[in-house]
Amino acid sequence: MGHYIANLRDIEFCLFDLLERDSILGKSLYADLDRETAMGMLEEVKRLCENDLAASFIEGDRLGTDFNKATGDVKLPES
Repeated sequence: MGHYIANLRDIEFCLFDLLERDSILGKSLYADLDRETAMGMLEEVKRLCENDLAASFIEGDRLGTDFNKATGDVKLPES
């Protein structure tokens, strides 16, 4: 596990309490989606971000990037 930790409680609050996005669930494009399914999807994204994706950024965090002002090119670490 890397250093990134997603706060699902805050995300859930913003989506469903603050922005009331659950009002569109079950309708139109979101007809097959309910709050429980949406939270399950967010939990899986959290797992991916905290484990697989975060681990891929370790080398970039340590080595950084190289920006060439003349050409606008950015060189990233190999991984």
